Amino acid sequence: CIILCVFGVIARPDADALIKPHRLPFAHELALHGLHLRGRSFDVRIDGRNFAVCSGDRTIRASIGETVVVASQDGALQPAN
Repeated sequence: CIILCVFGVIARPDADALIKPHRLPFAHELALHGLHLRGRSFDVRIDGRNFAVCSGDRTIRASIGETVVVASQDGALQPAN
C-alpha cells in the first residue's frame, strides 16, 4: 500500500510506470530507493510539495499532484500528458 498509496506508483499495461505521489501531513520528506518494475530501476523522493524521480543519471522534478512517466523501453522520464 505504501508504494501505490503514498508514492503513487502504477504499472500501465503498455509497461510504462506512472508516478503520482501524495503528500502526507505527518511526513514531509520520504524516499523510495531501488524500486524495480518491469526491467527498470528508479527512485522516488518526496520533499514537501515537490518530488523527484531518478533513473540512472536522469532526474525529473515535479510538484505533488503532477504525474511523471518512466518509459519501459528506454527508461526515459517525462511529464504525463
